[in-house]
Amino acid sequence: MFDVLSYYSNTTLMILDILASKARNLPLFAESGLLGTLLKYATAADLPSTTTSTLAKASHFASSCDEDFEFKHMIWVVLADVAKDNMEAARLVSDSPFIHVLLLYVSPQSHHGGQHFTPAQRHVLQVMALHVLSTLAPRMPDLFVQLLGHVALLEFVQTSHDEDASALALQLFHELISTSNDMQTDVGNIGGVEVMLTLFADVARAFAVCGAMCHHHDANQTRFRRAHGVAVLSLHLHFEPAHAVSQDNLIVSVVGCVWDSIIGNAESELCLIQSEGVDNLLDLLEVCPQLMHGQVLGVLAELCENVKAVAYFQAWKSKTQCSATQMLLRMYADEETRLGVQRPATGLLQNIARPLAMQVTPPSPSSGGGSDKQPVVAFVRLKQALVHSKGTRHTDPSRRLVTATAKVDLRSKIFAVLASVGFSCVPDDLSFNVFAKEFPVFLVGEEWLNVKLALYAQNIRPIYADALLMEMKLEHVYSVVTKVRCCQEDIYARKESLKAKDEALFFAGVRHQKEQERQTSSKKTVSNSSMKSHLEAKKRKADMLRKSTMVDQATDECIDLPTKYVFTDPPPVYNDL
Repeated sequence: MFDVLSYYSNTTLMILDILASKARNLPLFAESGLLGTLLKYATAADLPSTTTSTLAKASHFASSCDEDFEFKHMIWVVLADVAKDNMEAARLVSDSPFIHVLLLYVSPQSHHGGQHFTPAQRHVLQVMALHVLSTLAPRMPDLFVQLLGHVALLEFVQTSHDEDASALALQLFHELISTSNDMQTDVGNIGGVEVMLTLFADVARAFAVCGAMCHHHDANQTRFRRAHGVAVLSLHLHFEPAHAVSQDNLIVSVVGCVWDSIIGNAESELCLIQSEGVDNLLDLLEVCPQLMHGQVLGVLAELCENVKAVAYFQAWKSKTQCSATQMLLRMYADEETRLGVQRPATGLLQNIARPLAMQVTPPSPSSGGGSDKQPVVAFVRLKQALVHSKGTRHTDPSRRLVTATAKVDLRSKIFAVLASVGFSCVPDDLSFNVFAKEFPVFLVGEEWLNVKLALYAQNIRPIYADALLMEMKLEHVYSVVTKVRCCQEDIYARKESLKAKDEALFFAGVRHQKEQERQTSSKKTVSNSSMKSHLEAKKRKADMLRKSTMVDQATDECIDLPTKYVFTDPPPVYNDL
């Protein structure tokens, strides 16, 4: 019978948790008195002095069996879901000892009735208590401090060896410190900054907590600098894309801590600049993921307002020998491509009325029609059911971060950095340089144009003074846009002229080379032909000599042949007288 009752109790809590997911049901928990009953059952086993006769026996719901352990787990979840979005429920929770009970499970020095749970069960309840506190404590920070929750939490962070539990505790610290300056002071006074600095080597969330403690808090920023926090941050201000998975979100926390703990404090900024902070930030901007571009650019924009940082910015070179200004201008061009701003291949400004206008993808005609919409609705319902079945009613934080980052226009932050250090660049980037200089003017012009179109759309006719002011503002912006367009055309014409000259020089060199090759070839041809004719003449002469020799021999033979048959007169006879 006991198991059946526990089963029905836990099933009832599951139904209550489903009901708590609807905002319209939350007031009924307090009005019906159900919330008070749940609070009594949630604290009775840990604070026996609060037990009343209206509750069941402790052995029926506060034993170490699996059913009672699940009962305690479920009742904490229901209380957190009810109190997080309802002010009356949060007030009832703050008036009860529920927060004190949760701190008993977190505090490493506590000894209470919850010891009847096994060590594994106590660990699960400890993690669950941190989850519930992260939901409720930011809504009642005064009560949390009154119960010395920040002291217990700091002791837990120092002594805990569980990485998951420590991460939850640090996340709770981060949320609490962000609520008020009093919480920053209270945590700083008990040594929170020093403790977080000792945790930097092990826990990435310590950076976020330390940054939250130093955010707009001069005393904690001074403590951070004197504890050599700037040097520690400089050591971690590096990002290796190959180790992106193992580093998790460490670099994001580091940059956030730089922004909160150093930026705005002149002495801390000087320490960061002297420890090559500008070079490290630019190196990080070159290789970091696109999601971090806005964060790093914001830190650079704030840091470069310090005149001592400008020299480091201008002297920086990337691995490809690209200057910092060139890198930012190319990022500006990439940002316009991402936002869908229409630019021709020449880079000239096209839209005179809206130079910053982004391309909006029109809806597909095939998406219309009643039959096509029903599968989409069914898919959405199926997705909602799957999300609810997994026990979560919140969007994935990573997806929310990606969505929020995609809506940010980085061009304003790039302009803020370049406005502090100057717009000098190489000739190849002059066209974008001229355009980026006037970004604030274009932005103001877009707003004035939106105001004018909104008034026209609502059939509102402004008074003469307002209409004249709008026209003057728009005319000023139009003149600036026209000037930028003319400058870009001039730059493009000069670039094309230089390109034409380079091409002419190139082709002239090619023609000269070909002429030299032709002359060399003709000389070789002439020498070869003269040698050939000489050989032919020599051959002809040899043939003539040979032929003449043969003729002479034939003549000699012809002359010698008749002499053999010539009759000669007898020799004269001389008679003596």
